[in-house]
Amino acid sequence: MNSPLNTVFLVLEKYGHLSDVLRSEFFPHLAKEYRVVVLTRWIDEEEAKWQGYYVNQNTIYQPIHVRYAWLWDTVSRYIRLYFIREHDSLATIQILDYGRIPNRWHRILMIIGSFIPARLLTVRRYTRIEKCIARPSREFRELVEKYQPRLILTAATGTSALEAEVIIFAKHVGIPTVAVEFNHDFPYSKSKTTRLPDYIFAWNHVMKREIERVMHYPEERVLVTGCLRYDHYINDRKYNRIPSRDAFLESKGLDPSKKTILWATPTPGIYKMRGEFLRTLVRLKREKLLMGDPNIFVRLHPIDVIGPYREYMDIPGLHIERSGRVVRGDEETPEYKVEMDKNDMVNMTATFLYCDVVVCHASTIVVEAALFDKPIVGMGFPEIPRRIYELENNKVLLERGVERLADTPEQLCTLVNQYLENPALDRKERRSVASEWAPFSDGLSYKRAVNAIGKIIGNS
Repeated sequence: MNSPLNTVFLVLEKYGHLSDVLRSEFFPHLAKEYRVVVLTRWIDEEEAKWQGYYVNQNTIYQPIHVRYAWLWDTVSRYIRLYFIREHDSLATIQILDYGRIPNRWHRILMIIGSFIPARLLTVRRYTRIEKCIARPSREFRELVEKYQPRLILTAATGTSALEAEVIIFAKHVGIPTVAVEFNHDFPYSKSKTTRLPDYIFAWNHVMKREIERVMHYPEERVLVTGCLRYDHYINDRKYNRIPSRDAFLESKGLDPSKKTILWATPTPGIYKMRGEFLRTLVRLKREKLLMGDPNIFVRLHPIDVIGPYREYMDIPGLHIERSGRVVRGDEETPEYKVEMDKNDMVNMTATFLYCDVVVCHASTIVVEAALFDKPIVGMGFPEIPRRIYELENNKVLLERGVERLADTPEQLCTLVNQYLENPALDRKERRSVASEWAPFSDGLSYKRAVNAIGKIIGNS
């Protein structure tokens, strides 16, 4: 008789993580090795089937409430942001957190926080304070008693309410926690709001080194497993899921005989002038200043809105699309607007594969473009959004020469034309960055992650 499977809890809160975790190969592979209880705020068994999430005899979809929403969403957000100062030397903190103070109350908190010694209230110490305040809810204890999980997995490091609460609760009941999927700007961005899961799966050794340095993690607690969201780029091509170039571009209303510029739009909160930037691209195209009159393919950021681009929807030779299925309204919020399924992921692979130059603004897209050996032009104008290139994760890529920064519309035109004429320009730098930031080229990061989970359970 087969022994019963160990149980793990998988905690997800953001639509982007649903795409990266539930829609990837990671989740089915995990559910073959373990009984997986998926904890979200809204997905039950019926919703999971209706949405087409993976289901087998080992999966359980269990909605859960957030008991201490006021603590995570209000009190801790402000206290952590202004009173925890151990990471204030990071450019990311200075520019993103302190550089955009919304009102005088935030400014007062920042002034008060400036008197607190950096070593007094650290992320680790404040997480202990939260543990003293937030006792596990009855709902959580009943789920633990019912399913007896050996491990709790979160996507990110506890920066959202549900993840924060479950990580803190897990510390009470002695269940190890693991963060398995987060953005490439960690540990710089949101370093103050992490709840310090016991283990972290890093994309690469660069990220591992920085997590250990900035977040003071022991070396054995940060494991390099690869990036789950990059697996499909390799597997889509390996298993011939990609349409032909002509068929793909024609399906977008674009001319396959011409080269294609991909513009990956920035986030609304960072780059307000997105409509104006597209107007610049359209002007360069209409005035025949771009070599060969290339197609322009506009791919909206997952939290972007359609409004700034609506007037350009019917321009010949220009295609605008969202990255997935819309799951939220089209108003500006910091939350993901879309969720990607497997067809959307194949579409994304084809988009990178068949474009010729990528234009973007300080984004993970830089690494993805490098993976496909596509030349990258950074949006360095106007002046205020340009400061984002001073952030640690962006600055190092710029210094490595993987992208060239355009400071004016004229320079944008010049750089794009140089790359259209000579796509091999900066190829050495792109390959170097791709090999370091995405060191695994086998499409098996999901297997490495599941294997690492097994080792953690075996040692716990």
